Amino acid sequence: MFLFNFRANEINPWYVAIFNFEKKEITHRLIPRSESFYPDLAMIKGRNFTFANGKHFFSCCNIWGLYQFANNDFQKIINFDIGSRQVPSGFVNNITATNNRIKFRELALEKGYVPYLLNSFYFKSHYWIILDDKERSCYSIPEENRNKVFLNGPVSSYFDLPAVHSLSLPMEVNEDYLVFVAKPTDFIKLFSKSDKMKIKLGTQQLEIGLEENPFLVVVK
Repeated sequence: MFLFNFRANEINPWYVAIFNFEKKEITHRLIPRSESFYPDLAMIKGRNFTFANGKHFFSCCNIWGLYQFANNDFQKIINFDIGSRQVPSGFVNNITATNNRIKFRELALEKGYVPYLLNSFYFKSHYWIILDDKERSCYSIPEENRNKVFLNGPVSSYFDLPAVHSLSLPMEVNEDYLVFVAKPTDFIKLFSKSDKMKIKLGTQQLEIGLEENPFLVVVK
């Protein structure tokens, strides 16, 4: 079983551990904290481990890359470079020096930086990267041609879904499908005259109401 260490600190400087049920102990510690240039700054995100195409993948909010499990180790298979939107080391050093960690995300967003990686996973022969910015921008990179990078907006835009907040981050990543938890309040104004409306999700036309909170959207 894979275990995730939310904060890989100096006492336990590893992000992932493997627990062996037969031996009833941790047998491997993988991905050192040095893989992140700000390991002491972190946030809770979606799933860290995903499974697709017969392979296990791992991503972490403060490591700019995606890992794949092979030969009893997680190996980084792709690095993410977001250029000038990457948080500069000087900015990180100033945050930690002033013990202002709690405001790291807020201050980084104000500067136009992307503080964290909200999610990264493998799905339908593409690598997906969802950024922690105001739009939750999503990159899609074909496995067969990593030089071709798509940026069409949030992940919902790739699947003909409305550009609403609750559809910008999947809550479950499966080998065959993605699951979003949609909030009707994203579609219906709370103080509108009607509490129902018709929406289009992909090829389907649906009528939703405020009482249907939330509902699941499955993308295959």
